[in-house]
Amino acid sequence: MKKVIFCLVAAAIVLTTGCKKDDDTVKVISVSLDRETLGLVLGHATYNEATLNATINPTDATNKKLSWTSSDASIASVSNGVVTAVRLGGPVTITVTTEDGGHTATCAVTVTENIVDVTGVTIEVEGGGEFEVEEDATITLKAVVTPSNATRPSITWGSSNDDIATVNVNTGVVTGKTRNETVTISVSVSTPGGGQASKSCDVKVLSPGVLNQPSAADIWYVYAKLTWKDGFDVDSISVTGTDAGSTYDVGTKLSEAALEALSFNRTGLEPDKNYRATIYFNKVAYNSFNFKTPAIPLDGVINVPGGDDFSSFFNNYAQKGWIFNLAGGGAEYSVGRLRISNSVTIKGGEGGTKFINTNNYKMFGNGDDTNTMEILFEGIDFYGGNADMFNVDAVKTDGPSINVKSFTIKNCTVENFTTSFFRTGDAEDKIDELIFENCLFRTASGTGRGIFDCTSGAKLGKFTIKDCTFDNLNGVIRWTNLTTVEPIVSVETSTFYNVGNNDAANPYLFNMQHSAAKVTVTKSLFTKGKQDAVQTARIAATETVASTDNFGTTDYTQAESYAIDLTPYEGDANALFVSPANGNFNFKDTNFAGKDTAGDPTRDRSL
Repeated sequence: MKKVIFCLVAAAIVLTTGCKKDDDTVKVISVSLDRETLGLVLGHATYNEATLNATINPTDATNKKLSWTSSDASIASVSNGVVTAVRLGGPVTITVTTEDGGHTATCAVTVTENIVDVTGVTIEVEGGGEFEVEEDATITLKAVVTPSNATRPSITWGSSNDDIATVNVNTGVVTGKTRNETVTISVSVSTPGGGQASKSCDVKVLSPGVLNQPSAADIWYVYAKLTWKDGFDVDSISVTGTDAGSTYDVGTKLSEAALEALSFNRTGLEPDKNYRATIYFNKVAYNSFNFKTPAIPLDGVINVPGGDDFSSFFNNYAQKGWIFNLAGGGAEYSVGRLRISNSVTIKGGEGGTKFINTNNYKMFGNGDDTNTMEILFEGIDFYGGNADMFNVDAVKTDGPSINVKSFTIKNCTVENFTTSFFRTGDAEDKIDELIFENCLFRTASGTGRGIFDCTSGAKLGKFTIKDCTFDNLNGVIRWTNLTTVEPIVSVETSTFYNVGNNDAANPYLFNMQHSAAKVTVTKSLFTKGKQDAVQTARIAATETVASTDNFGTTDYTQAESYAIDLTPYEGDANALFVSPANGNFNFKDTNFAGKDTAGDPTRDRSL
């Protein structure tokens, strides 16, 4: 076995998913300052002010605009990086923020009456870790000056042998040159009053390692994708937090799938934290590297890579108004128990995004009576599960009721669900409006509750269905015992094919018995009912269905009671559509009277 030891301590890696856009925009990943502490002397001709230099990563970022703030401008003010002493005091935090992404870096500034000389200095590895560097790789060393308010310290780095490792005289970045050798790296610090201090450390240069340095795209807020080189025997990997108070990670045995893929995803990390990854064989470490998870963007726009950790991240960190942009290109997310307790937007990516139901979804947590939530899911394929997808009541514990202003499902597909898509049951829950727009609901079996199920009197003010296709479902709505409000159901320009409850005793599309409902159905197509006589709308005896400009094929037969007005089409679904069994609802009959007005405008929902 070939043993290779590696330790690459990278500078803090901060991620914004996708640095390079199709429009050639290069996104900012991080920003840093040339010093973490600064001492100024009030009224001094030279040392009353100093300039902080900010470095944007990557250097070719498109938008390099910065803003500067002081936590107490009455002690130290800042303008374009120039910090000026105003009165004695501190430390004051000077913060630089990038316009692109809201990334930040800080410096602690203290204003003194006289020059404060340096008394000592120590050396640390940026981000934590050992004094080791791989050949042709780098680590960054940091000089920690004592006292922290020393006045304008000048810091200089040097190497005892540039053939073994070089060091940047200004930044402390060490580059390994000759493997299996050790070099002495020294730092010298001086201050204007004549104070001087120095320190040195031994840095070992290691052979190239097995574990690869991750790219920015491999590190997310709560997970890291770790990869390694082929041709080496490895069996386990560990990721240990290096910040104070972090829990030690004893390591994870690598699965056969991970060994074959040369890749391991470590989930359950925390944003804005330092970690150290190490790979092993027979409990002997090959090599390590340090990385830092990115801080959550201040604007709350979260780019989510595909994976299994979306639910945990959402449940732990989601805040009001956040927007989650999911990966496209067919990316899949295993999602269950997504606890929604604030207004959020979750959008699928271009080329398709799939939510796979792993735990009956149950996508609500405790609500907040002071927060009327506005929730939007857009461009997502919800797939499967052996129970309800969205279940308001199933996940609540003792706490406030759900208070939702609007819940919108837009431009989505919902496939292979077995009971109901959206279910609520608590009489204290309140949803002002449920909106399904330009969606496809296909192939549901089971109990036939439909896409919406409410039987316990939850308050739903309005249910709007627009531009949707319902293909091979057991019913659409089961909304009964709703006596506390006067619900409104609006169905517009939608297509119903092979829809109806398999239960012959309750063959309803819209089952709203005992509900004082106002139902309006316009410009919709009803084709091929599952029962010989489908009761399209079942509502309280005192109510009626307002229906205009709707059509029905000969294979859709309504019961005499609770029927809606349909203009008959003299043919079945196969005569009207190109291939309804395959989801193609383009019109075969070009002479159909409703070809320009009726049914879902998105005609082709092909399998």
